[in-house]
Amino acid sequence: LYISPPGTYTWFHEDGHGTVDSGHLCLQGRNEVVMLRGLCNSNKEVAIDVLRGCRSFDIHRLPHDSSRRGQRIPLWPTAEQIRRLRRMGASPSVFVLEAGDYVHINRGRLHAFRKMTPAEDSQVCVSVAWDWLCQGVTTEGIEKEARKAMNNAERNRHKKISSLGIIRTCTLRAAEAVCASLHRHLLSRQPTIVHTRPFTRAKGRNASTYKKGRRSTPSCRSMACKVDLPSEMEDRLKLLRGLQ
Repeated sequence: LYISPPGTYTWFHEDGHGTVDSGHLCLQGRNEVVMLRGLCNSNKEVAIDVLRGCRSFDIHRLPHDSSRRGQRIPLWPTAEQIRRLRRMGASPSVFVLEAGDYVHINRGRLHAFRKMTPAEDSQVCVSVAWDWLCQGVTTEGIEKEARKAMNNAERNRHKKISSLGIIRTCTLRAAEAVCASLHRHLLSRQPTIVHTRPFTRAKGRNASTYKKGRRSTPSCRSMACKVDLPSEMEDRLKLLRGLQ
């Protein structure tokens, strides 16, 4: 819960150091947002160089932390800095959240918030933010989001930075959920089994008739099983195979 006077801002950062998604709901006042598209680590550093200007501020520092000497939080981005970001392909989105507006921010996207002048009947800006992990919808999206979080967590481990998202555990729990759903689905739907019995052509005058031969136990080749899986479950199985 954020209760802030107008003019305060949170400088550019990745929630959970790139390991979690975030939701932001404006309850009172207005919130200006600047959000960049998903960038690789090298391009993030270039974008931060454009935004911080002459000030020294590490991308992995907390956006509110100005405790270190000589590490003052940079100023809010100017129109010229936004134009430079557009020219480099960072595609900055600049918009304002009114009371009741909500924005979802994908993991790994640099973004910043600034409290704007609220309505006449209020003196402060109030908003609620929370972090979570969006698994995704499509096969490509699920795999992309999972790999992005795992790569960021691995980067943080090497840099000795804490990751808010527990990525490996979440991936294993998602795998357990898929296996449980698959098991429940297979138990609820009996497979269609087709038994074949050998027939021999009848001899004699009526050559178009058949007579039954000896009954035999159907083998693997003499039965057909068909089980249709939901498309959502198939997407999860593809993801797990891709992350092996």
